[in-house]
Amino acid sequence: MARELYAGGHWSVVRGFSSTRPSLRCFVISAGYGLVSIDARLAPYAATFAFGHHDSVARSRGKSAPEENVEWWNALCNWRPVRENGVRSICGSLMRAQAGIHVFALSASYLDAISEDLARGRQQLADPSRLIIVSTGKARHGDLNGNVIPAPAELQTLLGGGLVSLNVRVAVEAVNSIPVSDLTFEEVRKFVGELASRAKPRVYPKRCPTSDEEVTSFIKKAAMEERNPSYTNLLRSFRHSGRACEIKRFRTLFQKSVTK
Repeated sequence: MARELYAGGHWSVVRGFSSTRPSLRCFVISAGYGLVSIDARLAPYAATFAFGHHDSVARSRGKSAPEENVEWWNALCNWRPVRENGVRSICGSLMRAQAGIHVFALSASYLDAISEDLARGRQQLADPSRLIIVSTGKARHGDLNGNVIPAPAELQTLLGGGLVSLNVRVAVEAVNSIPVSDLTFEEVRKFVGELASRAKPRVYPKRCPTSDEEVTSFIKKAAMEERNPSYTNLLRSFRHSGRACEIKRFRTLFQKSVTK
């Protein structure tokens, strides 16, 4: 099932929350399968709307990359996997629950990818304020301006976990704290603002700058000692040693050194 297929901090929060709220309908926004239930049976796949990966949907760079993701998502909405009988688009899902409450926890790249579908779905709702989108780094988004709530990075000091799971942690905290009858965009926006006022400034560790040669040497040595290494695990170890490297640079050097 989808709930067992996905790993990482974001999905551990989703699994825990969905198991305590069986009455909620929980969906996955998948770059491989499109919109699917968290209980759908999926095969492993390699596709992401994030940029700069070997399995990124968008192969170009710059302004055209988000457009490629949008086109890919819209194509997924018109494709039906074997044994998948559910609604295939977000617009279709919101149309079936026009009076419901719809909460999305999305990274910026995933929000961009589904933006057209989501904007069409917003038009189907009896009360558009019941569409709540939590997304780190996205304060505004065209037709969805009145529905997007940014999750400040400082909230990590209050809610814990990594930045990759911050969106969903904020969404879960809001749903658990606000009565369902009051769960609207404006109430969640106020709630997030109150959380942010209690959060502490993030402390950024001081690390030593490194050259590409130093990073590459570390990667090659560590990769020989670890089976099926991932760049995220190696980067974490690299930074724990007190050395600095920006994630995109590390990923590029990792791909050149290991994934040939």
